[in-house]
Amino acid sequence: MKNLLRWVPAVVVMIFIYLVSGTSGSTIQSAGLGNEALHIIGHFFIFVTLYISYYFATKKLFLSLILAVLYGLFDEYHQKFIYLRSPSLFDIKINTFGAVSGLILCKLSQKLHHEKSNKNTN
Repeated sequence: MKNLLRWVPAVVVMIFIYLVSGTSGSTIQSAGLGNEALHIIGHFFIFVTLYISYYFATKKLFLSLILAVLYGLFDEYHQKFIYLRSPSLFDIKINTFGAVSGLILCKLSQKLHHEKSNKNTN
């Protein structure tokens, strides 16, 4: 059960992004949500939650990145079927940038934690 609960944050973020990307283009434009920053932040959080879910279970950091990028591809394909929305190569790049940013932050966090642990043991 604990292993299943580990996936809840990632699934919640993915559902949220799926619902937002399923919103019609006219609704998003009127709400001012066509911002690249939202793509970056959303896929940053997908990576971080996948990292928490998957990395701690398997220690495979880059698989979390691959899953986040694949989700970004799926998200763009999904938009093909939404009124006034379309898949975009630019958005795929932005989504990937968000996931890679999450990877970099997690690696830096790991390194700082490791250095702090080593300092405390010496």
